Amino acid sequence: MIIIYGFLLLLGIGLAGAMLKGTWSVTKWVFICALGIATLPISIPYLIIKAFRDGVKDRKLLNQVPIALKRQDFLEALRLIKEHNTEDLKATVELLTNEGIDLRALKADLKVRYTQAVEADIKSRLDALKGSNFIELSSLLRPLKPIYQQYILEEGDFPTPQKMVEAKFESKELELEKPRTHDEENPMYLVRRRMRDEFAGAIEI
Repeated sequence: MIIIYGFLLLLGIGLAGAMLKGTWSVTKWVFICALGIATLPISIPYLIIKAFRDGVKDRKLLNQVPIALKRQDFLEALRLIKEHNTEDLKATVELLTNEGIDLRALKADLKVRYTQAVEADIKSRLDALKGSNFIELSSLLRPLKPIYQQYILEEGDFPTPQKMVEAKFESKELELEKPRTHDEENPMYLVRRRMRDEFAGAIEI
């Protein structure tokens, strides 16, 4: 008998919980709909004004960017594009592309500027080393990331700083060393210009 009463009690609690859950779900959606209707007098004018402002910004961008590109003032064109919509650069590029504005010359110029800036930064940090000293790889890469973000319009326009440094390792321009005494769980890598051996120097002399 106790088992039967216990079973009925649990069944009743389950049904009550299901009913409360359903009631809360309906109440929640009713509240959301009511809130949406109540805010319509504010949200509709806001959306209209926002659409108007976005349209003005779009027309301004579409008028000014071609002028800057024609003058080959690529840094000004880049500034206009990045200031148009700081939260969604891809949307701005798509807008220009859909309007038939050719960005190839801009991207080619940015690639050259980016490459020169990265090379100059790497050179300045390696030039500061004395003798056979190394610099930590992360310390070499970290300052290059802001340079990448400064010039990038779309992913794939030019190689990342990591790729550029990797290419220097492959071309034997740089050499990498991992200290044996360092923690294996958090490895630290050191980098420097590849040192020429004494034999090669003697031949050159």
